[in-house]
Amino acid sequence: MGPETFYKEARKVRISDAQTEINTFHTSIYFNISNFKLFNTKFGREAGDGLLRKTAALLRTYFPTALITRLNADNFAMLSMKNDPKEAIECVSYQLKSYIGDPSIVLKAGIVYPTREITTSSMSNISHFTDLAHLACGVHARAN
Repeated sequence: MGPETFYKEARKVRISDAQTEINTFHTSIYFNISNFKLFNTKFGREAGDGLLRKTAALLRTYFPTALITRLNADNFAMLSMKNDPKEAIECVSYQLKSYIGDPSIVLKAGIVYPTREITTSSMSNISHFTDLAHLACGVHARAN
């Protein structure tokens, strides 16, 4: 799904989250393939396109009900209902690491777990959640 559709659908999900009585909310996750430019240089642009397709396919496999978009180049955003997405992220990361074969090119992920207060107060500002997840992606160590 394209970014425009992603943000439109994600806004609907956030509004629904804010209105629900249960305390399970969709988690915002930002993914970055670090050193993607190196991968393209080393293996060629066609292989880089293949890596992006492989990443998208793995994300869809491990997060089948999530809203997922490729934001640009090697960055993906997701809204997932998984309470703890770390295990799925680690599976995606491990499979990509095997596919790539270069330890300097890895998948990094940033996760934002919203609370009812955060979801209610900024339910329509999906880009805010994506930005927070992006910041978390840059601050925390990569998934292994």
